[in-house]
Amino acid sequence: MKFLLLTALVTISIIACEKTSCKDDPEYKNETVVGKWQLTESLADPGDGSGKWQPANKANPFFAEFKSDGTVIWSGGGIPPRTDHFEITSDSTILFIRTSDSIRMRYHFTPELLTLYPPCIEACGQKYKAIKTGD
Repeated sequence: MKFLLLTALVTISIIACEKTSCKDDPEYKNETVVGKWQLTESLADPGDGSGKWQPANKANPFFAEFKSDGTVIWSGGGIPPRTDHFEITSDSTILFIRTSDSIRMRYHFTPELLTLYPPCIEACGQKYKAIKTGD
């Protein structure tokens, strides 16, 4: 009887895992913001609160690569910010530096996900997943 119950529980767990987020486990993790990230979603509210996170264009992916020397490389599809350096100023603020000025953004980091919140009047943001670099 115990064997039958254990077998049933294992079978249910496997089926449940196949139908839920067990397959959505991240493929790669970055230990810090330094690393390569691929845009997965973006948010741009039109001003009425109706904005929702929208999936990124998979056919034309966009990447951000943060280097340990403070440079940032934007590549792929989309319009890259005109910044080439960054500085982490707190556990929730990152400074993107341009030739003539800088842009301060809030951010949230986990080893699998980096979310950037540009200084918009309305809600806006970008979500990136960690990816392995070609090194």
